[in-house]
Amino acid sequence: MSFMYKKEVERLQKKLNYMSQDGIFHILNGESMYEDFQKEAIFEEGTFFPFNEAMAVNEATKPLFDDQFKKVRAAGHGVTVQQYTEKVLPVIQFIREKKPETIVLWFGEDVFCQMNTLTILAFLEQEEYAGKVYLHHFDEEKFAVNTVEIQLGMYANLYESTLVQKKKSDLQCVAVMEEAVDLYFELQSEANRVTQFIKNYPHVDKNELTKKLLANFKEVGYGDTQYLKMIDEVRA
Repeated sequence: MSFMYKKEVERLQKKLNYMSQDGIFHILNGESMYEDFQKEAIFEEGTFFPFNEAMAVNEATKPLFDDQFKKVRAAGHGVTVQQYTEKVLPVIQFIREKKPETIVLWFGEDVFCQMNTLTILAFLEQEEYAGKVYLHHFDEEKFAVNTVEIQLGMYANLYESTLVQKKKSDLQCVAVMEEAVDLYFELQSEANRVTQFIKNYPHVDKNELTKKLLANFKEVGYGDTQYLKMIDEVRA
């Protein structure tokens, strides 16, 4: 996978002028992608960080990344505030301190990744970020990247309505996120495609069922932790 990343990034660097500019900062789709980028030395050290969150699950608050937010998110993940801060906040602290001229977000197109994307964009609006923002979104199996320049201005409101209030809004965003938001709300219902799938396999071992969920619901993008929790809730 790391070689696939390197080839696609090289293609984009030849195609997109901003990819070769100074002052560019990359936010990656979690720890695994970050480790692959490190392994291949795709970007200069200190210019890319992972966003190690799972905003598609558990409660959220605003303002983003204040003490209350960290407390609520840490509780949802079952970790201490200190553990949460050490795992999630480095990328946030970098943006606040360095204020990079250009930010590129590398995120998948599933619900899990797009809710993380939404959170970062809302945070940038909260910080009144004035630089350029580009979203590089992709199917995680193929890593064929689509690029779009993001116009900030409505993502803080979309974050609040979607992840804090859990209410649909009429706000329009980039197409890949709109699709993910629609599916996010479907998943908030007790009767959704994932819970129904779980109910169809009442006697299958949890770990085996998790493998089936990972294989069958790429558009959701949850990991083992999220699916195991859902299985427990459905079978309770």
